[in-house]
Amino acid sequence: MNRNRFIYFTDLMLLLVFILSFYTGVELHIAGQGVDHESWHIWAIFHTNTSLLFMILGIIHVKSHWAWYKGLRTVGCKGKRKVCVAVIHRFSAGCCFGDITGVLR
Repeated sequence: MNRNRFIYFTDLMLLLVFILSFYTGVELHIAGQGVDHESWHIWAIFHTNTSLLFMILGIIHVKSHWAWYKGLRTVGCKGKRKVCVAVIHRFSAGCCFGDITGVLR
């Protein structure tokens, strides 16, 4: 598998796993409102596994685009909209913070 296909596959999987993680989080929240602890436990395990997979894919994504991140630091935002770069950095930092707090919990 060449580099571009790997990046495309990683990004596609990241999107699908994010949707799945979001859905399981909502279901976990709904199951927490009921009295059936077993249902909550199953959703909690499923959500934890999908969130860990999302974190691993996020690390792979950042690692595969590391040259781009380094280029932003050394070259700056030449040719890139500064608002877009700021949003990407904030989103990346937010995802990392959410992953770390989710693992430590």
